[in-house]
Amino acid sequence: MMTEAGPVFTTADAFKAAMLVRAYAYSAGSAAWADDAAALFTDMAAAPEWAKQAVSDANALGLMQGRAAGKFAPTTGTTRAESAQAIYQLWSKLSAEK
Repeated sequence: MMTEAGPVFTTADAFKAAMLVRAYAYSAGSAAWADDAAALFTDMAAAPEWAKQAVSDANALGLMQGRAAGKFAPTTGTTRAESAQAIYQLWSKLSAEK
């Protein structure tokens, strides 16, 4: 069955962080391990356990900065603009490292 991501397709910020960090690790040939996300953002208890390290790494790499007031909003859907900005940050970082 074929489905398509239309204009209402949403992805949680925690999932986006995981995808970005995996793409960086694959392209750069190394993983970036940062400090615990719980110390960075006040709302990380709401994040899935599997995504917490990716959130920390995405923040350390400068791919995602979270939202206002020290929150990441890991279960909040991301907008197209936010996704485009994160992909641009990833592309810029990888381009600068080559």
